[in-house]
Amino acid sequence: MKQYITGIHHFSLHPTTPEQYDKTVEFYCGLLGCGTIRSWDVNGRRGAFIDLGNSILELGLRDDGVETYGAVHHIALSVEDLDEVLEHLAQAGYVSENGPHVGELPTVPPFRAYVAFVKGPCGEDVEFFQEIGEVL
Repeated sequence: MKQYITGIHHFSLHPTTPEQYDKTVEFYCGLLGCGTIRSWDVNGRRGAFIDLGNSILELGLRDDGVETYGAVHHIALSVEDLDEVLEHLAQAGYVSENGPHVGELPTVPPFRAYVAFVKGPCGEDVEFFQEIGEVL
């Protein structure tokens, strides 16, 4: 069967206030070092595409204050040094709510990762995922 999907292009977050929007940009760009691919501000409707390395985060300000939630459980971002990332985020007030810990995925063969979850500025759960590798 033909595989029609080639990867994740982007996922979207909708901050509900200008302050939350700015805090979200600071979290992903300022603290985590992601770049802005493009941004817009048309009649007060602000938005941006933020480069996450192998995918894009789309931000769109919902200045009507309406929060809507879909079925997305969390965002998982790949990192090389989880402890360094967590220390950096903690200095900015973002503390892990779950982890860090080594988790073993029940795949064949089993696979291990070092993970932690942090609550992002829009209330999103952000998992920081450091691959350890297959369990031999």
